[in-house]
Amino acid sequence: MEEKDDKLEFDEAVLVEEGVKWFENLWVESKSKLTNNNDKLALVCHAFMLELGFSVGNRKVLPENWKNSAGHSSRYFYPPGTEFDIILTVTSLGRLVKVHGTHISSKTNFSSSKIRPGDFVTEKDENFGMKNLRSLARLFKNEVGVPLLNSVKSQLGMAVTGLLGLPPEISLKILQNLDVNSLVNLGKVSKHLNLISKEKNIWRKLFFRDFGSRSFAIKRFSFQLNHQESEDWLSVYKEEYSNQKERESIRTRVPPPPLFPFPDFENNPQNPLLPPMPGIVGGDYDRIPFGRNPLQPPFSLPRPRFETPGPNFPGFGPRRGGFGPPGFGGGGGGGGFM
Repeated sequence: MEEKDDKLEFDEAVLVEEGVKWFENLWVESKSKLTNNNDKLALVCHAFMLELGFSVGNRKVLPENWKNSAGHSSRYFYPPGTEFDIILTVTSLGRLVKVHGTHISSKTNFSSSKIRPGDFVTEKDENFGMKNLRSLARLFKNEVGVPLLNSVKSQLGMAVTGLLGLPPEISLKILQNLDVNSLVNLGKVSKHLNLISKEKNIWRKLFFRDFGSRSFAIKRFSFQLNHQESEDWLSVYKEEYSNQKERESIRTRVPPPPLFPFPDFENNPQNPLLPPMPGIVGGDYDRIPFGRNPLQPPFSLPRPRFETPGPNFPGFGPRRGGFGPPGFGGGGGGGGFM
């Protein structure tokens, strides 16, 4: 993989304004329903709501009855809540558009300033037919999205300040810069942070950063080959991490001692720093220690280790009639068994 491709994968989009993949799929799926500039603007506002963590059940398609005579309207819930008590409406005021956010449970409403669709919508097909998406995102989130999010969180008893109170897309940007150990420890703080710490885009970036472009390209090709819609990069990271540790363990493992007790210098050279290993003494005794000559009876007694003294053995003069010095076994001449 080329360096340019590496950088693109490493800095993959995670926000709507960056062209994140799920928003691209939603745009393609809904393109036939986008007949004018107001439709495009309403679709982008709907995507901003999903980005903030609001849910509609099936985020791959537009909600039912999304477009009506009054404009565009969508209902949402915010996990862990299950009630669809958040409403977003996009209303046309001639050449201007007004966006309203309502939280029914807390009876709060938030409205945007008047938006001119021509400032953000183009007739070109590139970039989803939009321009200045970053400015539109800031305007929508500052005036409608984030105030609505804080209202819902307060109603559910969730934090609205500090790290836990940050919008999901900002938390995602922060967590992407952590190492694996810090990310795992952060996920133990609360259920909310644990949920964000398992986001696949974070682990996709960590996998690329820790295991390199080659392993990344192999795993991505495997997903495409198996036609997997959801890429579980957390599980893939765990698997690759375990495999890497196993390979390191094999490289540092001390080999077991040889089963054969004698040195094998051909396959296992002797350490020059150790004293030399003695070899075999040699001789018939070492080769056949119990004297098992096939021509002799099977239960013959073992031979002595050294040959018996003969008549000329030192200390034994030539004499006869016994074994040993004079007076040992009688006789004066001869020696040994002669």
